This record gives sequence, structure tokens and C-alpha cells, in this order.
Amino acid sequence: MGHVSNWLAEQGLAAGDLSVEVVQRFVVARRSRHRSMRSSRALLPLLELLRRAGAAPMPVPATPAGPVEEIIARFAEHLRAGRGLADATVVSYVSQAAVFLRWRVERYGVDWGSLTVRQVHEYVGVRVQGQRPRSTQVGVNAVRALLRWMSTQGLVSAGLAESLGSVGAPMMAYPKR
Repeated sequence: MGHVSNWLAEQGLAAGDLSVEVVQRFVVARRSRHRSMRSSRALLPLLELLRRAGAAPMPVPATPAGPVEEIIARFAEHLRAGRGLADATVVSYVSQAAVFLRWRVERYGVDWGSLTVRQVHEYVGVRVQGQRPRSTQVGVNAVRALLRWMSTQGLVSAGLAESLGSVGAPMMAYPKR
């Protein structure tokens, strides 16, 4: 916090000016001289704390640019408001879910109602290659949460999320349907 505070003062900024863009600027400046806190992810807990205290601005929601972005924006709001998840968790789940949705649109189109168990398992089979078990677990948990939410919204058929089952190490056992 001291490093961030000093850098903000050097820039003529205060904690209330700490936004995602300012964090990015800090990270760029820090990378040239330090080995720790070299990514904006390292500052998410601080930014979240300052936002909750009302000392830093809340992020400005972007206007969704397409069908994937629209679903992602709604899913993120559900995770924040509906589930009360921390910003870092929301960011993680949303980034994983966005990869899944973009993959699905590229191969099968935007008709969410036609999403099948086979397609979900195909995606997981592609994603697990070259990933560590923990990364796979986080990704599958995010997709499962997305599919559960999409089901409650009437966007996909019920049961898709449960088709993923529990995730453990080796994850390669998904059937090729």
C-alpha cells in the first residue's frame, strides 16, 4: 500500500482516483523497477477494499458490444449482486466464461438454446490440454456456474451444468459424445 500511495502522490493523485486505468499505469511504472506487484491482479484486493469503503470509484460498466458481451455483463452482475462474490472471483469467473462463450459462438453460433452436453464436453476436452489441474478446475467451475445461471434465465436447457460433474485431477475422462 505504501508503494501505491507514494506513486499516487508522485502523480498528483489520491486514493479516490484509483481506478482500473490508474492501476494499469501504476503497474507499468512498477515493472521497470520492482519484482513484486507487477500485475494489476495483485492490486485487486486493495482496489476492492477502497471501493467498498467508498474511497475509490466503482468501475463504469461497459456497454455490451455483442451477444457474448451481453451475457457476460449479465452474468457478472449476477455474481456480484446475486451471489455477493468478491471482485477478484467475479473477474476470474467472467474471464473463464467468456472464453467458453466465444468458443461456442465461433463453432456453433449464438443460439444458446441449442447448446448441448456434447458441445460442453468438447470445450472442456479442448481446454484441459496443456493446463494444470487447478486451472482446469477453476475453468470448469466457472463454466458450470455460467450454465447454471443461463439455465435459470431460460437461455439453455436445464442439466447442462450438472453434466460437467465434479472436477478432480485427471480431467481427461470426459466422454466424447
